[in-house]
Amino acid sequence: SWLIDGSGKVRIGTGIAGINIKAYYRPEGKRKWQLLHKKPAEGYWTFEVALIDRSDPDIVYVRSNFNTDTIGLYKYRLSSASFIAEIFSHSKLDVGEVIFNRENTEIQGVNLYGNVAETHWIAATEPGILSRIQPRLPEFRLSITSKSEGYAQVVIRAWASDRPARYYLYEPESDQLRLFAHRYPKSDGKPLSAKRVMTCKARDG
Repeated sequence: SWLIDGSGKVRIGTGIAGINIKAYYRPEGKRKWQLLHKKPAEGYWTFEVALIDRSDPDIVYVRSNFNTDTIGLYKYRLSSASFIAEIFSHSKLDVGEVIFNRENTEIQGVNLYGNVAETHWIAATEPGILSRIQPRLPEFRLSITSKSEGYAQVVIRAWASDRPARYYLYEPESDQLRLFAHRYPKSDGKPLSAKRVMTCKARDG
């Protein structure tokens, strides 16, 4: 996979080479690639660059479990190959998807892996939009699946454990919300089977 900086230049490359996961980066203004990270793929070590800082291209934001049992989100300095700050981590849940604004310049929040999906918000913009819509759709969980520049228009996904997803278009300036698509049109309005979380103990404890 590849990651570009704010000027559109490829700066980070990550992939599997033999039994290792490797990440390379190219310093700003340089042609030569440098090894940034190398670990055996079977070692359950995560190192995934999610965003290059627009104001300081030597800073990136990384999903990693470098000092804990769970995957968190950290600020990382390329030139020194070092973690310099924790953005967010959870003692029991892994950070999954990192949520950005439309311009990919600001981290809005992170989704957490667990029995039930959870979101931890870091910036106020997107949770503010969702809080305006939630009272109108109280039976659904909500998420933003797409947004225009400056959040002039936002696509909202609304779903429940026993209901297929619907999609709404929301315009924050006019506070207008309208339904425009169903995930499964023929099943809309018909309850799905209830979901239950099941656990079992492994032989090794």
